[in-house]
Amino acid sequence: MNETTVTGKGTVSIKMGELASAGDWINRLMAEYCVIELEPAVEAVEAVPEKRDADGNVTQEAVPAVRGRAAKTGVDADAVREFAAMNNLELKTEYPNVGGLRMAASNKLRAFARKAGGLHVPGAGWTDAPDDFVVNDKLSLNRDGTKIKATKPEKEVA
Repeated sequence: MNETTVTGKGTVSIKMGELASAGDWINRLMAEYCVIELEPAVEAVEAVPEKRDADGNVTQEAVPAVRGRAAKTGVDADAVREFAAMNNLELKTEYPNVGGLRMAASNKLRAFARKAGGLHVPGAGWTDAPDDFVVNDKLSLNRDGTKIKATKPEKEVA
């Protein structure tokens, strides 16, 4: 929830809440098609103490505990550019980092999907936007990115 406060000096402070786009259709597509695994996940292992028999010989070596962790992932810049190109969207050639590239592409894909009612998805072709994604009441773009000509209402003959 965003909160805006006007102070006596005329400055505005904004308290940001959850992003409106968090978990939306575009972010789900980007996570599915444009993320690569950099390091695999590590499964947690409990420590096992060394075991010895009655004579003092080691029967089982000690196993140290291993702390588990999720896989490390990153953004695949080539996949992001390919996804944008599938939808006839142009991106700048240089970005400060892949996060900036992903954000710019996501914003352009989101705008295109709102205007065209869907996206060209890798491996699936044209996909209509799901019900939880808000599209414009009147679509203004064709699937290839060209503008839909607005039809003028016919004049009434008196």
